[in-house]
Amino acid sequence: MFRHIPPVLVASLILVGCATKTPHFDAADRNGNGRVTLAEWEAHIVTILHRENDSNRDGRVTFAEWQTNNPSANRTRFMKLDTDGDGAISWAEGLAFVRKEHVYDDVFKRMDTDGSGTLDRREAVAFRDHMASWGL
Repeated sequence: MFRHIPPVLVASLILVGCATKTPHFDAADRNGNGRVTLAEWEAHIVTILHRENDSNRDGRVTFAEWQTNNPSANRTRFMKLDTDGDGAISWAEGLAFVRKEHVYDDVFKRMDTDGSGTLDRREAVAFRDHMASWGL
């Protein structure tokens, strides 16, 4: 979302450390049912990326903050995310962008090996192990 990192890499990095008790899996599973929907996954990734880029912790990511983590940041792309034009990207704007652009749909489908439309812990571990085999 904020950084220009391929969605599959973002997802794999978030799954690093995935095991029997997975902090990221548990955090993404907002309703605690042991399964993560695409909507839950998107919200979790946006939360992590927003937190990473919001250096002053005011709940908004300015272009200067974004540029700190992205030296080649593009103001035009930033303005596309800043839909209310206030000069900062809120968590809600980030999530709306991710959903509108279907940023994580393909990687989520790759992780969802049983085609249920949700991820369980087994699928998360399998995807993590697959990415580890690539050295990620």
